[in-house]
Amino acid sequence: NKYYLGKDYTLLRDEFPATKDRLVKSQVENVLITMGGTDPKGQTAAMIDLLHLIDASVHLQVVITRAYHDKDVIKEKLGDDDTLHCNIDAETMAELMRSCDFAVSAAGGTTNELIRMQCPAVLVPVADNQLNNIRYLSENGCIEVMSEGNEAVIREMFSFEKRTKLCEKLAGFYSDKSGKDLILGVAFDGGNDE
Repeated sequence: NKYYLGKDYTLLRDEFPATKDRLVKSQVENVLITMGGTDPKGQTAAMIDLLHLIDASVHLQVVITRAYHDKDVIKEKLGDDDTLHCNIDAETMAELMRSCDFAVSAAGGTTNELIRMQCPAVLVPVADNQLNNIRYLSENGCIEVMSEGNEAVIREMFSFEKRTKLCEKLAGFYSDKSGKDLILGVAFDGGNDE
């Protein structure tokens, strides 16, 4: 077996183009909240409350799916300037990542998309299989991790310096290649992956 590891071989959809030199705004205006396909622990509602407490003027872009059990609770917590997105497509998600100042996200597959878009992020582990990935990214200063009771990490994301530092680290993952390129190359070039 031959293993292809690293940033050039991550499977990503075309809607998430490699972003280079992301602009970091001095003031946080938009925050993306995306807690996965089901959010069984109801973390979306908690993040809305926390972000409103930190800065009531920030515009929240909240992504949910029809599978969420607490849609009504989430809707009630949104402010007049917040936006709820339900069952969005990849293109819309990419645009939200591009336009938001930072994201609060479950640490699943969305992590690779956030990295590709160089979107500073606080990741919330929701499954054990995410722990090694977020440990590596956190130890290398690429993302922040929010564990239970560690709300200060969200406050720190309002710092221009913090978001700039994260973007600089994320730039190290820049690649215009994807695992899809390798698969197509192997399939159509007879296995010549060079």
